[in-house]
Amino acid sequence: MLRVPRPLWMLACLFICPAQAQVLEVKETEAFDLPEGASIDTLEVDADGKHWWCEVTFASTEGTGFLKAVVQNGQRTPGFSELWAVSENRGKNVLCRCDVAAGKVLLRDGVEVLSATNIHIAAVGSTGRWAAVMYRDDAVWLVVDGKEEKVSEEIEELRFSPDGSRLVSRRRDRDRSAAWVVIDGEKQKKYRETSWVRFSADSKHLIYPAAIDKDKWVVVVDAAEKSKGHRDVYRPRLSADGKRFAFIAGVGKDENCAVIDGAEGKVYKRLNLFEPPDFSPDGAHYAFPASLTLQSVAMVHDGVEGKAYANAAKFSFSPDGKRLAYWGVQAQDRMHVVLDGSEIATVEAGSSLTFSPDSKSLAYLQRSAEGWALVHEGAVGPRYAHIVRKIHFTGPKRGHVFAVRESKVWKVEFGD
Repeated sequence: MLRVPRPLWMLACLFICPAQAQVLEVKETEAFDLPEGASIDTLEVDADGKHWWCEVTFASTEGTGFLKAVVQNGQRTPGFSELWAVSENRGKNVLCRCDVAAGKVLLRDGVEVLSATNIHIAAVGSTGRWAAVMYRDDAVWLVVDGKEEKVSEEIEELRFSPDGSRLVSRRRDRDRSAAWVVIDGEKQKKYRETSWVRFSADSKHLIYPAAIDKDKWVVVVDAAEKSKGHRDVYRPRLSADGKRFAFIAGVGKDENCAVIDGAEGKVYKRLNLFEPPDFSPDGAHYAFPASLTLQSVAMVHDGVEGKAYANAAKFSFSPDGKRLAYWGVQAQDRMHVVLDGSEIATVEAGSSLTFSPDSKSLAYLQRSAEGWALVHEGAVGPRYAHIVRKIHFTGPKRGHVFAVRESKVWKVEFGD
């Protein structure tokens, strides 16, 4: 193990950080090497660092351009002209859809599990189960864990539940006259359209929007329609236990409102469709950013608007649900960390607001021209070329991140 020599980087930290910033002492342990001679496009590491994967781009040895590959726990796939990869548990059960001369192949953990002229969509679960939709002989086939089933309809979405035990698909008639959802093999009610299927965190409940008519969308929770018709319904969410629901509704000509448990809130000119209303872990509170004007955005917490910023985004609730943190963007290269309604720090750029398990302390990542640093309780750690954007707490005041320096990934531990 290597302890970062405090005197060697403290002066640099004092130069790039505010004068009042405390120094976060860390301990570095080498975790693994990244592939050399390639551009790292994606990097994910599990909590203990034993499993990881990355997507890389490298020059073809034939000089014909660039190829893409997935490196999983040090093992690299062949190079492909195009690929798409996903993992539900950060380094284990990586599913990769790749272009080949004859069409497409699907790899799970580097092993080919499916080959077809066209693999339309694919999904992998946290337990390693996988599913895909392929086209063969002008027919649509659903493949689940290698078992093929010919279907007569189009399949538009596949998704496993968080625990990996359930599979849901969105389907429609080929003439596009009707759409429906199939949950664990059971066909649900037909609608004109369906969209955006999501499970609750406990995997027991399911929510999705459905169109009864052209301009009349409802929210369906566990097969029951839970809202009146709206012009549009965007990104519905369930609380962790599935007892509460929220979504963005289109109202009027081009305005939005947040709907919480079926009740419409204040109408806004615009709501962020990429950050819809969501609940605290205990389901007792909710938050979402809302545009007050075309130039100002406020975070709405349990119906109360906070201070207006150029943008307010990426909110995070504490585990006990009583605290809220988010980024208040004042201008380019100026972001405030807003905690419990107060600005506690200002950085050039930042990400990954994360509370400790006891909800008493906050950690996040900040970036400057010198690189990325971990911040915990206001103390700033050393800079790295890149930090994987997941902070792992292992106690009330301790935890770790994984950081990149010179093609090596280091486990960076902080706290007592």
